[in-house]
Amino acid sequence: MNQAQAGKLRQAWQPLLLSLAVVWAAASGCGSEGSPLPNEGAGESQYLSPTPLDVGLPDGTTVPRDASLQYDDKPRMDLWRYSKQADRMALLGNWEEAVSAYSQAIAVEPSDSAAYVGRAKAHYMLGEHEKAVKDYTNAIEIRETPRLYMKRGHVLLQLSRFAQADQDYHRAISLGSSSSTAYEGMGEAHRLQGEFDEAIRNYTVAIGPNDDGWWAAYYFRGLSYFQLRQFQRALEDFHHVIVLQPHSGHAYFARGVTRWLGGQCSAALDDFQAFVALSDDEEAFARAQDYIEQLEAIVRCEPRLYAPILLSSQGMAWLRVPWE
Repeated sequence: MNQAQAGKLRQAWQPLLLSLAVVWAAASGCGSEGSPLPNEGAGESQYLSPTPLDVGLPDGTTVPRDASLQYDDKPRMDLWRYSKQADRMALLGNWEEAVSAYSQAIAVEPSDSAAYVGRAKAHYMLGEHEKAVKDYTNAIEIRETPRLYMKRGHVLLQLSRFAQADQDYHRAISLGSSSSTAYEGMGEAHRLQGEFDEAIRNYTVAIGPNDDGWWAAYYFRGLSYFQLRQFQRALEDFHHVIVLQPHSGHAYFARGVTRWLGGQCSAALDDFQAFVALSDDEEAFARAQDYIEQLEAIVRCEPRLYAPILLSSQGMAWLRVPWE
């Protein structure tokens, strides 16, 4: 093949290659209205993201590869720059700087839900829970997703707005979430309001029919059984937590309390000693040490309080547990 023939062949192939690139971009959803947002926890913008491939923008235009960084749309370039800066600050744990950068991104594009989500997390990490709720609400108004309702529900729990949190978890489920997190959240909303039976029902759904749920669901269901004085069921759940999470100090503490109330003094002493070895909670550590001293006295046949007394209202009030 001579040089002239090779040149004609390249010219013939160029339109086909360009068409294939356009088809690939359309198939991958670049810039289409139906394309999913990035990870909602990342705070990454749904708009311009320079790339070495042809880029489809939300308005339907396509930016050629060589022009992607020179595209004459300064607001979108600013949005991309501020969003990337905010993401970097968040990764470094510089939450105040992240709030500032996300705010600049929102000022450029008020309909960018990812920037609101990123700023909400930054506010949450700074302890500014009301501001976090407001930003999650703004993100939800732009685009409803189950994950956003669960995130806002979690913050509402921290604010003791239990009924509203419960509504958010229900909404997440109604939007199609099959995550056990929503049921765990509803369980917490009911448990913290003293509605232990309803809490247990939700934790049981979160654990699932195969009894293979996350350890936290067992722990909080155990606390609910404990409050209803169903000590054997509480004991089973705390034991399950320890199997799944052997370094969970509070699970040992909770099981130790439950065993003590059932008169299993030697076993309770073992659990409190395990808690002391794992704990970095000074207040709970001191309480466990006090219990260990009293249990050692009981094990040496020098009883100070017998199980029947512990099971009474007076005994329940005397033996404080870590979640009180």
